[in-house]
Amino acid sequence: MSSSPVLFLMYHAILAEGDDGKSLNPQDRAYAVGIDKWRHQLDLVEKKWGAPVLPDFELEGGKSHHGEDIKVCLTFDDACKHHAEVALPELEKRGWKGAVFISTAQIGTDNMLSWEQVHELSDAGWIIGSHGKNHRFLRNLPEEELREELKSSKMEIEERLGKETDWLSLPGGRGGFKTLDLAREYGYRAVFGSVPGIYMNAGESVIPRCVVMDKNDSNFTKLIEDPWPTVAELAYKAWKREILKNILGDPVYHWLHRLIMKVRGR
Repeated sequence: MSSSPVLFLMYHAILAEGDDGKSLNPQDRAYAVGIDKWRHQLDLVEKKWGAPVLPDFELEGGKSHHGEDIKVCLTFDDACKHHAEVALPELEKRGWKGAVFISTAQIGTDNMLSWEQVHELSDAGWIIGSHGKNHRFLRNLPEEELREELKSSKMEIEERLGKETDWLSLPGGRGGFKTLDLAREYGYRAVFGSVPGIYMNAGESVIPRCVVMDKNDSNFTKLIEDPWPTVAELAYKAWKREILKNILGDPVYHWLHRLIMKVRGR
């Protein structure tokens, strides 16, 4: 059995008209995309590949092939209030839906979704997935803390919404074998990372995604118009960053990343 390959796009905050993102911290602001630019990106997606989809993941399935038409899925990380206030109305105009990954301890805090807004997204047909409880990098957590991040966030989402959640996004893309084992134990069917790629095989342990930032709009056009070589180029750059992460360690790398984003945001 074969299925179409899926290009998962990963967004963060979508800024409304006139919003310069100054209310966000510098690191989050670097990942935000303005509404006009986002609308243009959605137009490009629709023209090239049609309306985005929300795949129904199965534990087993066939491998897709390079030459097949690509389907696109819109995903949103973090519990930004912009998902409900800006992204939801725009997608509803188009009859489209997305998937949002929330860290449950962030709900109701500054610039974040309320549970009422999470319900609004769910009622509109969006998938509500887990992004852990406290947005902690999962790769190096002690097992007890890792279990808490995975289990408690899933349970709270399901209790609040009254429906199952089985999609998980790894905070910072950091996972590891133990995280994947526990994710399966707790019933997550789809685990998403942040390494660029195109989803080809239902057996993949971590589903690749391509992050979209305001600064890489030219890359976005290339990604939609000619995805295969563009993804290969992005994956190579991500591989080099991963080597640096492994050398420095997650805490030092993330500290440097925050510092760079702060300087750029000035």
